[in-house]
Amino acid sequence: YPLLDDVRFYSVHASPYGTRVNEQTLGDSRPFYERVFSTSDLVFPFTLAPGARAEIFLKVTSSSSLSLPLYLEPERAFVGSRFSLDILDGIYLGITLGLCFYNLFLWLNVRERSYIYYVGFVAVYLLFNATMSGHTFRFWPDAIAFQQIAIYFFSIASAFAAALFGREFLQLKQHRPGMYRILSGYMLLCLSAMLAVFLVDPHWAAKLNIAITLGDALLLFAAAILRLSQRYRPAGYYLVGQGAVMLGVIFTVLASNNILPYYYLAPEALKWAGAFELMFFSF
Repeated sequence: YPLLDDVRFYSVHASPYGTRVNEQTLGDSRPFYERVFSTSDLVFPFTLAPGARAEIFLKVTSSSSLSLPLYLEPERAFVGSRFSLDILDGIYLGITLGLCFYNLFLWLNVRERSYIYYVGFVAVYLLFNATMSGHTFRFWPDAIAFQQIAIYFFSIASAFAAALFGREFLQLKQHRPGMYRILSGYMLLCLSAMLAVFLVDPHWAAKLNIAITLGDALLLFAAAILRLSQRYRPAGYYLVGQGAVMLGVIFTVLASNNILPYYYLAPEALKWAGAFELMFFSF
């Protein structure tokens, strides 16, 4: 899990000179360039002679969710699996950026605000997913303090952008003014929370992020259902497309609080839910 703050690896083995300990430390509380492999994942290389034995210990601390999927691979297998993961990430980024520009060109032609709001949502959501997967750290390798709260900042920014797009797409101002005012107030709360994550401890920033994103998803679901009850057909498309992302958000929130298992699947769930939404709305 790329967002762990501090992971200490200890390899203990016997040698002719006594017990030897190999210690390595990684995590997003340390500069990115200290990593032996320039990857988003935390990789600890070690060697072991044929027939030799060693004990491996890990000490993990983190202010964010504690997810610890472990993989032990020889170097050749590691390179192959890393290559496959990079291809999948490249496919996701290609789909997202391509359809983002597609919607931008649509906005330039039709000049409907919902298109440019959607482009803004896609751009921020892409940054959120890239941060959750550990890819953006390489762009600010020394900015340790920002890296600690980047995931919360981009998550809340995505909630703000989703509310802005949903409010416009569902035409709430004309047909559901009460819900329009509620969402507008919630967007102000999102902006305040985006500033707050820079001022509070990362532990509290995580709690704030959970409350904001879960509330945003529930409000947008309610707004779409209200518009659907008024026989506004696009609300049905909105529930399918944006609903996939909102379900991904709800799964992540519940899993990060140990209400549901498999939190390590959250980055992939959010990533491909976003890709599905993009393709659904664009075609």
